[in-house]
Amino acid sequence: MRTLSLFQILPSHAIELIVYHVAGSSRLLFDDDTESPDEYTVLLMPLLSVCRDFRAAVLARYCRIHTLNLTLFSDKGDDKRLLWPAQLRGIGFPTQLHAQELGVTLGVFSVYNGTALRELLRAPHGDYLFPMARSLKVMLTLTTQEQCLLAYIPAAQDIEPNIRAFVQRIRLMAPTTRKVCISFQSHSDDESQFATPHSGSLVAQLSQLGDTIEHRYDYCPMHLEPSPTGISSLVYMNWSGYNSDLLVELARHNAPTLRTLKFCSIEAESISQLIQNVDGSYVQYAYLRVLKFGQLLNWDEEVQEQQSMPVFSGATPFPKLRHLSFTSGYPFDDDTPFRGEYTCILVLSLPFMPMDLWGVIALVKALPLLTDLHTRFSKPEAWPSGVFDQHLPAYVIANYAPMGERFRCWRFADFHDTDVKVAVKCVLLLALICPNFDYAAVSAGDREWFMAHMKKTISSNG
Repeated sequence: MRTLSLFQILPSHAIELIVYHVAGSSRLLFDDDTESPDEYTVLLMPLLSVCRDFRAAVLARYCRIHTLNLTLFSDKGDDKRLLWPAQLRGIGFPTQLHAQELGVTLGVFSVYNGTALRELLRAPHGDYLFPMARSLKVMLTLTTQEQCLLAYIPAAQDIEPNIRAFVQRIRLMAPTTRKVCISFQSHSDDESQFATPHSGSLVAQLSQLGDTIEHRYDYCPMHLEPSPTGISSLVYMNWSGYNSDLLVELARHNAPTLRTLKFCSIEAESISQLIQNVDGSYVQYAYLRVLKFGQLLNWDEEVQEQQSMPVFSGATPFPKLRHLSFTSGYPFDDDTPFRGEYTCILVLSLPFMPMDLWGVIALVKALPLLTDLHTRFSKPEAWPSGVFDQHLPAYVIANYAPMGERFRCWRFADFHDTDVKVAVKCVLLLALICPNFDYAAVSAGDREWFMAHMKKTISSNG
């Protein structure tokens, strides 16, 4: 009882920290499948009934996400609530009212034939009402079993009413939704079969349920008609990257609204298609802030012909770009797609592009708002003629300081084949001319070695 009394007077933030600490330890409290109580459970179970702040903290942490499985072959009544304690599911604890996010795993065929809608309508009144949900995540899936039903798709006149009724029901269930994330996952051997004649209609109508729309693709469907509009974030997670034409076209179609565009892999020629129309005019992504490309396919930096990219006369496709990332390599001969936007880019990530100190200095001068740079370290091929090591600090200060007032971090890798003393010297020289430079980020395996040389160099030079 003494523990219960003390809990009653604890401030709410302290209780939240306690809940965070015991979340992974109390099996029975946070897991229905446990048969015997543990030491945490014996202590914490009574708190649910006597301490309002404790109940609120548990609700906030474990009832914020509600997930539904509406695939054709899910278990009957498969309503998975993420780690909800059994003590919070009684009549007095309508936990769905506390959910801030509604997740729906959805088989497209269960929508087409009305199964998904009927499952929602069968639920007791109020069980599927989420007045606090601001986020809706829909995972469209295709299982091998569902693939076998492709030949039995209902007639078009029967499918569209089912799609509209299902989407309307979701709207009534989560009327305050502001953000919608639609992801595409396939568990079928033939991912291309996901694209049915009506999948575009389903996606387009789901995309109208919120103000901020995100699409995430594990693979590229064959077609989506009608093409969804108003997308603010488009992410392609497939590392094979081939045949991504539909997603490239989808990005172009949503260029006026996109703020984030990420391709884990993409064919080099597809980048050109992203920013250039068939007639030669450029596509402008007026509000794009984040642009990330992973593996570049069919691209060899030694082959000049494959580096051919559009050239724009003073125009830029990305007028408000903040974060630019090319993981595999930089496919452009120069900066033409980003010309005139140097004042906008804050983060530049080129982890496989070798760059020495002088290249970094030139880049920081050209990008006055740059805060974070990620490159591959390269040993300078030459130092200033006639300048000895002891005079290098004075030389760089006289010729370059001050510059890069916002530049804070240079992240680099693969300097193990370079004299670590050279890497340390370059970092210290950069710190002399960039007033707000904080640190150089190296890999975990090289960090101890690098920092040891850094301390030694600093101490030896006073």
